[in-house]
Amino acid sequence: MLGSRETGNETYVVELARSLGAVGDHRYLIYAQAGVDVPRALTEEPALEVRRFKPVPSTWRLLRLYPRLLAADRTSLAHFTYIIPPRSPCPVVVTVHDVSFRRYPQFFSPRVRLVLGLLLGFSMRQARHVITVSECSRRDIAHFYGIPAARITVTPEAAGEQFQPRGPDEIRAVRHRYGLAERYVLAVGNVQPRKNLPRLVDAFAAVAGEVSDLQLVIAGQSAWKGSDTEAAVTAAGVQDRVRFTGYVPDCDLPALYSGAAIFSYPSLYEGFGLPALEAMACGTATITSDRSSLPEVVGDAALTVDPTSTADLARAIHALISDETLQSVYSRRGLSRAGTFSWAATARATAAIYDRVIAQG
Repeated sequence: MLGSRETGNETYVVELARSLGAVGDHRYLIYAQAGVDVPRALTEEPALEVRRFKPVPSTWRLLRLYPRLLAADRTSLAHFTYIIPPRSPCPVVVTVHDVSFRRYPQFFSPRVRLVLGLLLGFSMRQARHVITVSECSRRDIAHFYGIPAARITVTPEAAGEQFQPRGPDEIRAVRHRYGLAERYVLAVGNVQPRKNLPRLVDAFAAVAGEVSDLQLVIAGQSAWKGSDTEAAVTAAGVQDRVRFTGYVPDCDLPALYSGAAIFSYPSLYEGFGLPALEAMACGTATITSDRSSLPEVVGDAALTVDPTSTADLARAIHALISDETLQSVYSRRGLSRAGTFSWAATARATAAIYDRVIAQG
């Protein structure tokens, strides 16, 4: 995942590895492809060692390279995300963030459906333990794949320590860098059907006529069917009020969140929904979906709406943008809620799983 711009998945790998290095007595190897930028936090932690390998096709990595590396390094345990090697010289743990491709196959490319359909069930059955990030995902894994509850553990994600309210100078610099208005509604994540962005565009268009200085900012790289969102902008006639920033590096995200009047995340399905938690950690009033894992993540610290209702989403945006007191209420609630999650706690829970699996031999 390192260097892949896989947003939440890559964040999970980086933050978990960094935090694991600071807890317990284990030493960790991180396998990374040569030429990929590895965050400094992973190279400076004494308990972590980055092991580079030459770029090879993913099939070759799974079938031959990883088993060889694991054997040569005499590892006690290996931890993968989603897909594991068919054979391994040591016990394997797998993290599956969600199985949304089973709930909403229409939101995924044929290639993703084929690969996950063929390999994900095998990976979870072969792994000694399955880790996921929400109760919603745990239920779906059990429902679709019949994995026993005793073999699935929920370890929630968290907002990184860099996500906290930023000052006016930082916010001003980021606004200037990306050409943003003073007041904007922000959406963050890969531009793809599951994120429900065309409805967000329509909801914004319904409010924009009454709030002339408001801008919609969509931050994230375009993924499969990303052009549908651009088409929605054109159809709504709000081209001059919507800004696509493309991928935003981690160093700019805290100020981008902090500067937003509202953060909106009306996703139709999330395994966890990390951007909502990051926005709340930055003190930004948040609107999100009442579906999948999102209610268990945000609690009562965000406005939750039916993501299939453009009218409900527009009403929530209008309610917050026209009431600074209400914005402040949700800002305070969000800060408090985000503080209940931590990567240190996730790392401790994950290390405990490692210990149990290693002890089984």
